[in-house]
Amino acid sequence: MKEKRARSRAAALAILCLALGACAEEAALGNLFGWSAEPPEYLGCKTLTATEVQFYFSTPVNVRQATFHPDAPIERTDDGAAVSIHLAGEHTGGEELTAELLVEDPHG
Repeated sequence: MKEKRARSRAAALAILCLALGACAEEAALGNLFGWSAEPPEYLGCKTLTATEVQFYFSTPVNVRQATFHPDAPIERTDDGAAVSIHLAGEHTGGEELTAELLVEDPHG
């Protein structure tokens, strides 16, 4: 019974080391190719006009999905470290909107 537990622990430790090693390899490859394995950091947002909101990130990102609540149709998005989202139609000032963004950096 003790031998079976020891083999189980050894297998679990080997899996953990492989998983940690994979993360370490990705970070090492990132350093080798000049990019970080760290995700982009959200820095804040600013309303520029009644139909344009800009979101700021530590590195350039691509918008995969964007939604606003209450519903506000999106005309277009501009990717980058400063993501611009242009809303369709006119909106009155003072409306509170909640944004949900799904973004990724160039490395996925």
